[in-house]
Amino acid sequence: MQTDAFQWQQILANLLSNAIRYTEKGGKIGVELQQTVTGYRLKIWDTGIGISEQHIDKIFDRFYRANKGRSRQTGGTGLGLSLVKESLDALGYQLEVDSQLSKGTTFTITIKKLRLGIFPTFSLQNLYKNPHKKLIDDCYNEDVV
Repeated sequence: MQTDAFQWQQILANLLSNAIRYTEKGGKIGVELQQTVTGYRLKIWDTGIGISEQHIDKIFDRFYRANKGRSRQTGGTGLGLSLVKESLDALGYQLEVDSQLSKGTTFTITIKKLRLGIFPTFSLQNLYKNPHKKLIDDCYNEDVV
């Protein structure tokens, strides 16, 4: 099983663009990479508006919008999270979401070592080697960025 840089850029771009869209001015967005005994844990978090519990199971459905009124203001198609989930499922990685209204959201990707301890071709550690690399082409909330 191999992972290419383009696929990871798409996954990260979708998660980060959602964090930017739904985090108000003065809020925070973070990316954390932790090495574990079995692989890596990548977290993308924000202090944005959050997602209510009733919507958590549906946010990965194509075209689903948890807050239709706000989505008109922020743009987007409702496809980003479904594409993230489909890509990660195809790679055999686990995606979890934890969110609280008015407090923010954390997406956690669990990446396990492949057999014989081999990691995917694209190393997540490379994300930190070039922090200025642009992963997101559209910035919807420049006040946050």
